[in-house]
Amino acid sequence: MLPFDFRGAKALIIGGGTGLGAAMAEALLSHGAEVCIASRTETTLTQRSDELGRRHEARCTWASVDVRDPKSVESLFSTLAARYAGSLNILIDCAGVNLRNKVEDISPEEWDSALRGNLSGAFYLARFGLPLLRKGGWGRFILVGSVLARSAIALRASYGANKAGMLQLVRSLAVEWAPYGITANSISPGPFLTGITKGIAADKAAYQKVCERIPAGRFGEPAEIATACLFLASRQSSYVTGADIAVDGGWAAG
Repeated sequence: MLPFDFRGAKALIIGGGTGLGAAMAEALLSHGAEVCIASRTETTLTQRSDELGRRHEARCTWASVDVRDPKSVESLFSTLAARYAGSLNILIDCAGVNLRNKVEDISPEEWDSALRGNLSGAFYLARFGLPLLRKGGWGRFILVGSVLARSAIALRASYGANKAGMLQLVRSLAVEWAPYGITANSISPGPFLTGITKGIAADKAAYQKVCERIPAGRFGEPAEIATACLFLASRQSSYVTGADIAVDGGWAAG
């Protein structure tokens, strides 16, 4: 079997309508997987699903979910159970809430919003997605974190704390799920050229200032996340679990 042969595999990508999630959806579809992209924004999902479906023989569908709400997440997996005959092979969480604020200015409401959109959302996906992953025959759970889980910068206390918590969640799931043949890993991206960084990329001075921290000297292109995704999602990565892959242009090493 070729390393990146995903024919017959069923995948769910939270946040798959935009940015890095969309790049991962494209990568999996182009290697034979059937993919469902999900988020809160139905307009974006329908447009991206139609676009990807035309290029990949209609193997891309969509579903609405709010990962902050456990009932919404549970409903999503009920929908997928009917759509995919009760099974799932690949579950990728690329959703996230990125708040920028000083610690003394973070309100309890802001803190809770970041917690629910990041760490709690990842837990809900693991909690309600496990039954489908167990029935898939082989399973891959991938959380998309951030270099800020290990490297702190100003104004990112809530975001960094949540992403660090997600790394520990991955380790715990790796230990608990190993007997089921399900791996749990994470990808920690550095700065990428997506909608979230559009403002910085448009400001040459701000862009260059951030690039000074990146040994590669630039932001990543969304397609550059694809290989890490394909590797961790593949059947051949079955002995890799509890790991984190930095895709950051050398940020963590610098």
